Amino acid sequence: MKKFLRLSVALLSGVGIGISTVFAWQLTQQHITVFDTPKILSNHEETIEVSYIRWACDCANWLPDAAHTSAPDYELQPEDCIFIEPASSDIIIPESFFENSTNTLRITGKYYQDRGIARRYDMKTPDKPERARVFRYYAYKIISNR
Repeated sequence: MKKFLRLSVALLSGVGIGISTVFAWQLTQQHITVFDTPKILSNHEETIEVSYIRWACDCANWLPDAAHTSAPDYELQPEDCIFIEPASSDIIIPESFFENSTNTLRITGKYYQDRGIARRYDMKTPDKPERARVFRYYAYKIISNR
């Protein structure tokens, strides 16, 4: 009887661990975790201009001006875009920026050396975005292109 009880406890423990592992895996697929964010900032400070892209998916949604191509038939790819993240909560891009689709941003900061997902990225679907380059900015200026 003791053997049966130990075997039952071991079996139930294994099933519990398996279920919790599957649950944890599902959570990491639907939420941005510390494992998804980049860690190492470059030493090179730069100022870049970026345009916001309204993709229909969760993905990097800022296009650096340098990524524009001169080929007239070039079709924009998600890989051309980056994530941006503020260095502090007092420099978040205001919602009014997104009301004018011709606005661009001039941001000063540093790229991370590794790819990832921006810490403050707001997911719109249950699908986690692919990792991309991330630019951490500490200053911005809205450029109106009207």
